[in-house]
Amino acid sequence: MNESKLRIVAVHQELLGTYGDIGNAAILVHRARARGVSAEIVLARSDAPLPSSGDIYLFGGGEDSAQIASVTSLRVYGGELSLTTALSNGAALLAICAGLQILGEYFPGSGGERVEGLNLLPLHTISGKRRLVGELGTRSDRFSVSLTGFENHRGCTVLDEDAEALGEVFLGIGNGDEARHVDGIIFGKTIGTYMHGPALARNPELADHLLVSVLGVLAPYEDLPATALATERRRVANALASR
Repeated sequence: MNESKLRIVAVHQELLGTYGDIGNAAILVHRARARGVSAEIVLARSDAPLPSSGDIYLFGGGEDSAQIASVTSLRVYGGELSLTTALSNGAALLAICAGLQILGEYFPGSGGERVEGLNLLPLHTISGKRRLVGELGTRSDRFSVSLTGFENHRGCTVLDEDAEALGEVFLGIGNGDEARHVDGIIFGKTIGTYMHGPALARNPELADHLLVSVLGVLAPYEDLPATALATERRRVANALASR
């Protein structure tokens, strides 16, 4: 990790900022500073190279055209190499929805054409049969609590056979793969998911998981508003799933 300050890189927010996923950066800064760790948000624009010195990289959701523009920019400015370098140096990454698709082998364009992704994650995405909108809930052996969010996508993301999903879906659709009723992926220090919300606001445990992956052991921190929000959203998710 950068010794002087935790650098949280929000990638292409002018393109991948449709669903308010920039909130994930604010949550990470808040929870880091609460432990006495200096932190800053770096806004990496699509008209410039991606910094390779970040500690946590964040990709958000966006529409098809913005998604294609983002991956095109990453290729033009060497973003794939920057991300590979950062991850090799121990950086963590959170990819939401379109961001998750970008990091895979390929994803569908607005006309259904195949668009090559960065191939940094063992997955690919194809067009689904219908748009998936609503609450999303998953359970994972990695976490002692369920994770919740809001999905809004039409992609069907298929993980490679040996890839680990973020969790088993108990509410909603998630990746949309009929063979595996799961959401997202965990791959090294990278987490991908279809959960908007922002995901880290609704799941403080997920935020701390990312922080631990780059900082090591965290000091205890009791965030009552975050706990109350997460508890309420999990209660709603369980109630919806039991209908």
